[in-house]
Amino acid sequence: MNRSCGTNYVSSGHNGTAAEGHSWAQTTRQSGTCAGRLSAALERSDGYWSTRVYGSNGSAYATARFGAKAKHGLHWGCDACNVTRS
Repeated sequence: MNRSCGTNYVSSGHNGTAAEGHSWAQTTRQSGTCAGRLSAALERSDGYWSTRVYGSNGSAYATARFGAKAKHGLHWGCDACNVTRS
């Protein structure tokens, strides 16, 4: 994801089967001057979001067990940034 203050790498996936295991989302700083902390969460197909995990200004990693695969990983480049989905 590219923002005015820098570039972050975003990724998400699921470990295990569709009904078991956990979904994950990762946000990692690649370049730029943004000093804000990164954060990540997960979104189910019904719109429910997992707890937002706040990391450092270098990375954030969230996991959740929904009983199914998450629909999206959710990523923020700082507390006030708009969310990016992966």
